[in-house]
Amino acid sequence: AAQRKEIVATFEKWWDKYRVTLTEIEQKRDTAAQALHVSLRGLGYV
Repeated sequence: AAQRKEIVATFEKWWDKYRVTLTEIEQKRDTAAQALHVSLRGLGYV
């Protein structure tokens, strides 16, 4: 029983750490890329 609780606790930690979906990561990436593009355009690089 103790081992089962330890395993469950480990999986819960992993869930809290890695629950970000690929879609969320891609949206943040796209937002950052757009902001970078605007900044580079403002500096005359694009």
